[in-house]
Amino acid sequence: MKVENGIILLDPHQHVSVEVLSEHDVRKLYVPLRYEIYHLEFGYSVNGVDSPGDFWDCYDPLSTSIGVRIKPGILIAAIRLVETSSINALPSGKIIARALNGQSMDGRVGELSRVMVAKPYRNCTIFPLLIVSALLLARSRNVPFVFMSEADRPAFRRLLKGLGFERIAAGFLFNDGVIAPPVESTSVCLKAGDLSEEKLARLRDLQKTIFESACRKIEQVPMAAARQVELDRSE
Repeated sequence: MKVENGIILLDPHQHVSVEVLSEHDVRKLYVPLRYEIYHLEFGYSVNGVDSPGDFWDCYDPLSTSIGVRIKPGILIAAIRLVETSSINALPSGKIIARALNGQSMDGRVGELSRVMVAKPYRNCTIFPLLIVSALLLARSRNVPFVFMSEADRPAFRRLLKGLGFERIAAGFLFNDGVIAPPVESTSVCLKAGDLSEEKLARLRDLQKTIFESACRKIEQVPMAAARQVELDRSE
């Protein structure tokens, strides 16, 4: 995946960008977004996790984060790719290892984690844009196996199946010590190392198509919503 100065995709008017986040951006923008969504909005945080700083966890140093920003630099969505050399070191490691029944995997493994979109922008096709962008990043890093755990919803299953993921576990309650959503979750796996150049080209085209759609929809969201997102984060 082509990345220039951290930018993955940028619209012609430079109002919307998909970019790799610096550690500073993760701490100052992405971590507070997790707090807003997981703690304040959904109440998913476990006991004792009650401040923005609590949402920086042990997986962040192992991760590359991708964010969607709108002018003037407001982060409205993000995802992270956690990379390790051991399945057990992934956020969903115990669940994945149990599902694979001891099957070993050579090389590095990755997990797409902490994918989220600020409330005013959830109908802007940003969720699939983040998934595809992170998947292309994993492939560019030569990560052969990519996993993901998420609430078991029909739309999520359709999206991941369409991208080539296979379900390996379902019907469990996710808890990584920071969040514990009270909904059944599912884990999926994609053999990213097996993606042919033809499939990669289709993924890149899909990424651009979704990005263009997202830009059009983001433009329709009142600017007041973006200002409120920024204001909430500064409080």
